[in-house]
Amino acid sequence: MNNKILTLLLLALPATVIAQGRSADYELQRLEDLAPCLQVRTAERCLASLDAYVGSHPEQAYPAGKAVRLHFRHWAALRFFDRALQGEQADQVCADEDFALAMLAALELPADHAEQQMARALLPGRCFTDVLPVIEGALQQSSASSYLVNAACPTLQQHGRVPPACRGGAQDGAAVAAAVVETLPELDPAAQDVVGPVTVLGGPEGAVLQFAALQAEGLYLVKLSGAGGDWEGRVLLHREDSRGLQGSSLWTEHQGQRFVTVVRRDRRGYPSYVVSLPGRNSAVYRYLHDDSKAASARLLLDEWRRQSR
Repeated sequence: MNNKILTLLLLALPATVIAQGRSADYELQRLEDLAPCLQVRTAERCLASLDAYVGSHPEQAYPAGKAVRLHFRHWAALRFFDRALQGEQADQVCADEDFALAMLAALELPADHAEQQMARALLPGRCFTDVLPVIEGALQQSSASSYLVNAACPTLQQHGRVPPACRGGAQDGAAVAAAVVETLPELDPAAQDVVGPVTVLGGPEGAVLQFAALQAEGLYLVKLSGAGGDWEGRVLLHREDSRGLQGSSLWTEHQGQRFVTVVRRDRRGYPSYVVSLPGRNSAVYRYLHDDSKAASARLLLDEWRRQSR
């Protein structure tokens, strides 16, 4: 690299990065220095520096966890979320999809990994009902890892939750027997109507999910497009499980089992969504305001009626 290019690169970095880049150790002065650190140091060294920074600034544990979830492997964020759970932001952490995704990633690690052991200890705690939909969403996939099954299933069984992956011969038979088999009602599409607007969500690689409420209480129509797979273009009946002010989830029947498709969490009045699809990892979807305004619940209903004939 010639001197001119090197000079331009250095000028593009904050002064704190340049100054500390000359020293043996990189010491973060603020959380915003994490991204620049990654340009001049290895991920492991930046993570260690962030550990030290949060140790001196414990009120930054929660935003640090969100930053690590964004810039590193998801499971690496768990140690910071764990610290935040011990403070005043615990309820925010529980309701954050970043925390749920960090928990899932940690539970998918080998059993001797420190973060997996931390996730197993956290799972039955105060955030259990918040992370449950994401964990169950992963366990309802045929590709669920054995690490996740062994780490999460015992706790889920103790709470009477037995998703498909937890129903193997080595699992607790009493918990399986105690689980309630939930089914969707038999409806005549011609006798149904829609109420309220359509919600449209955008996901990875152009995937779009839309849903609208039926007049039958707690039932919704959900349509996926742009993601491929068995559900592409289909309008599927779902039931809502409400958790009051904390949010809700929408589930359907897939291969004879309950399948949680959409998890909504409300944070300070703003909803966030995590979507699970058969054979896919859970992903964060964003609310599409203009698309939602333009969408028609009536068209969604008509499509469901045609597909049901």
